[in-house]
Amino acid sequence: MGCCRRNKIIFAGFTLVFLIGPTTASGALKPETPIAAVEVLAPCHDCHQDYYTKAHYEGINPFLDPLVGKWPGSADKDQHDVRPTCLDCHTPHDSSPGKGNEKYLLTQQYLQLAALSRSINPHWRDVMCISCHKQATPTRENPALLYDGDINTICNRCHHSAFAMPEMHPVGITPSKNTHVPAEMPLREGRLTCETCHKSSLQENALNKVSVGRQNPYFLRKSELSRDEFCFVCHVFESYRRLNPHKQLDDQGKIIEGSCLFCHAYRPDVSLFGPKNVSFIVVDPNVYCVGCHPGFEQKHPAGGSHLVKPSEVILQALSTSVERIGVELPLYNGLIGCSTCHNPHEEGVIKISAAAQGGQRKNKLRLMPGIIQCTGCHWDK
Repeated sequence: MGCCRRNKIIFAGFTLVFLIGPTTASGALKPETPIAAVEVLAPCHDCHQDYYTKAHYEGINPFLDPLVGKWPGSADKDQHDVRPTCLDCHTPHDSSPGKGNEKYLLTQQYLQLAALSRSINPHWRDVMCISCHKQATPTRENPALLYDGDINTICNRCHHSAFAMPEMHPVGITPSKNTHVPAEMPLREGRLTCETCHKSSLQENALNKVSVGRQNPYFLRKSELSRDEFCFVCHVFESYRRLNPHKQLDDQGKIIEGSCLFCHAYRPDVSLFGPKNVSFIVVDPNVYCVGCHPGFEQKHPAGGSHLVKPSEVILQALSTSVERIGVELPLYNGLIGCSTCHNPHEEGVIKISAAAQGGQRKNKLRLMPGIIQCTGCHWDK
């Protein structure tokens, strides 16, 4: 019988040793898992067997961030395959685990690594206060923020990296004369900060996620407003109103040519089928989309980055979608784009049924959201 490979890393004076056992495609331990690993894990699995899955580790693996460092001796190994045992992250004997840690009993070694890592989302998690604060139990009177209390630096440590959605609004600037920032949206020394729009103290107790978090996951100060309404709390509507390129028909149902020319070099012939019959002003049409819908270039949808060249299996699904399911899922220059899944046209503009699907739906999805949206391409799942 083979033995478990041990990976060791030293951080802040602590030594973590991870026992690695082979797993099945679903993430469960294989039957031939070495005895050394089973002896450690079996007592945990008696009650917590549902947690030993690949998905459990992907959300909490601090080593996905290069700041934390790579596993010694495994630089050529996909870090998703590096699997710790339960006791490398949890300690069942800690009598004073700290705020929010009574349920999870995470080790201090793991928490320090997790706080350093930008790949772990700290929001709405009591145990992750140390990602932004110098101590595990900050108070309103003494928040003890990192980086000398510079909230922009704290937020942008993750949000200016590949691990979190980038913020669409600049910070650290003085509001222009065309804006009016209300008193309940605070500035710092006359400048905008992340806290001007967000109220991070709403996460003060992660139990709020049951109520506050579900209604206001981004802890916005005026969460009851729509996205546009929120912008115009400060911005003067008349100064920032712009063309909606998705408004493509006038009151008589005629095509508004100006809307077409927002993206296209000339007005397309709506009676022709396929992207080969249209021309764009720019090389990459996705830039039009992310100009108004930023943050979706990566990890979208479902946490995966889809703006890539499709595999042979996916390409076959896309090239046969009209015949199979009656819906066009177009590529542009051989690449998946925003318009592969979303139809940017207003309902009634496109006359060919397979190409028109999605114009009538919220978010302009060509296929019904959910599993049907996925299996249009991933037809082998």
